[in-house]
Amino acid sequence: MKLELKAKGPVTDLKISPDGKLLAVVQRVADADLSLLTIWSTSMWKCINEIKSSNGVGILTTSFNHDSDTLGFLSDDNIVRLLDVKKMEVFKEISVPVSESIQFAKRKDLILISGEDIRVYNTASGELIWKYDMYKAYQPTLRIPDDLLTNYYSIPGWIKNGSYRNAPAVAAFCGEDNHVIMTGKNDNMFSVFEISSGKCLKQFPGGVLQAERLEIDPKEKYLFLISKIPDANLLWDLKTMERMLPKYLNDEYYGAPCFCFHPSSSFFATGGKSGMVFLTDMKDGEFVMMEEVHKGEVYTLQFTSDGKTLISGGSDGEVYLTDITGFVS
Repeated sequence: MKLELKAKGPVTDLKISPDGKLLAVVQRVADADLSLLTIWSTSMWKCINEIKSSNGVGILTTSFNHDSDTLGFLSDDNIVRLLDVKKMEVFKEISVPVSESIQFAKRKDLILISGEDIRVYNTASGELIWKYDMYKAYQPTLRIPDDLLTNYYSIPGWIKNGSYRNAPAVAAFCGEDNHVIMTGKNDNMFSVFEISSGKCLKQFPGGVLQAERLEIDPKEKYLFLISKIPDANLLWDLKTMERMLPKYLNDEYYGAPCFCFHPSSSFFATGGKSGMVFLTDMKDGEFVMMEEVHKGEVYTLQFTSDGKTLISGGSDGEVYLTDITGFVS
């Protein structure tokens, strides 16, 4: 099934509300110089609201809060807007540094902002309650220390003597929303911080120099990383921080551009640059589904809350709903 979208343009972000009733879709409409955020009822797959961001201001990413009554969306004017999805009105704006991603906590009224630095805000008050700014994104790195490249992943040769622009570190809530785990800040560690005290509680080896996205599954059992340097997809057991499925998820294979955990935490989906969508079994790393869904790169993936449908959006400007009941039952 294909959604009848309101406009033409690449689909850059999809998010399902925790209660499964709403889907947020972000499109980049180049001809009109705007981004379009549409909100859909999943019971009818009908668009119930749309928000246009024009004059060159783009909507980057979205996130629903744990109660499914608020949708946060980040624009490249460096403002996070909080939308009451019942009234369909923006009730709060939070000004942030240059940022690229937002994520509501699963239990608490907190929102995590990743960009120039890593920040956590209280969404009720808009108060900044924690930040990590010892690593700065968008700054140049001239040379990586040799000890970070010893017995490490397969790093491109130019990294040793070259320079590059720092990407934002990636982070996620963990420990029942009391902690933040991060990597991708030019070191070889995962670092876990306590939000209330700001202290670094633990560090684990295996972190990457630069990263694109970090996601923790609904049951907080696994951590999936889309890495930039090295170019790879990597998976960990969150409790032990031991690598999982290294036969399939390692730095010898180029990483997929997008990823999503199944609600059961037993499967995950990845999207390919040629339009393929893959469904993988967590227990053995084998594909249970491979389908060419899009004509072009797959940018974003979500599962419906019942786990029966995989939603995908991509460069072809389409959103497809793929029935996966025959693969996950």
